[in-house]
Amino acid sequence: VELVLSALERFLKVLAPEQVRKFGLFQTDLLFAKDGTVFSPCRDEMLTMVQQLVDQTINTCSTVSRIIFTEPFEAVMEAVISEGPSVAQIVRESPRFKRALAGVNEKIALDYAQADKKALDFEDVRPIWSFDQEWGVEAYKAQNPDVSTLKADLERMVDWAGKVDSMRSGNACGMLHVDSKTMKAMLTPMNASKLKEVQNVLAEMVGATLPGTLLFDYPTIDAISNFFLDEILDLADDDG
Repeated sequence: VELVLSALERFLKVLAPEQVRKFGLFQTDLLFAKDGTVFSPCRDEMLTMVQQLVDQTINTCSTVSRIIFTEPFEAVMEAVISEGPSVAQIVRESPRFKRALAGVNEKIALDYAQADKKALDFEDVRPIWSFDQEWGVEAYKAQNPDVSTLKADLERMVDWAGKVDSMRSGNACGMLHVDSKTMKAMLTPMNASKLKEVQNVLAEMVGATLPGTLLFDYPTIDAISNFFLDEILDLADDDG
């Protein structure tokens, strides 16, 4: 019993140290969704995992053989004790257990609330995700965008690329390491593919033939977009 109680109390101290933690203990991935921002694992999933860990610890201690209930003592003691004490029941009814478990659950809830606030820092790149969900090149072409619209879209995507590049890979929120690498890995190709499609629409509009060495001459999003903004748009303006 003491082993389980002391282990849970030490676990709480690890989750809630006296000093501010620089690095989280448990990773949760930050992702965009239609209803907002989600974490994987989320708060409820983390609470469930911790509860399962506690249950497994109690069950393990409950199955440890106790000498008074094993041969050759069983025959001697059976008249005195008909049934051994329930370790699980003693632990779960202990005020120390209830207090420590409540502290662990409260700490998890508080850290996820802090993570929710930190997630607001990534709202400036949400338009990339939303754009990818809603935008289609054929529908875009059907709107007959003019040169100024194409230019504005190109400039917006270049700005998005810069924001994605500057994203932090993670943040510590108490016991949590809020990881944004997965989000960044999703947003980068999303933006790059849409940027390429808009560039192709622009090239088709002005009848420009793109050089075969374009990707070698302009290897970054900024460089290739500047090529379109400077060279292709100038051609479009001249035609206009």
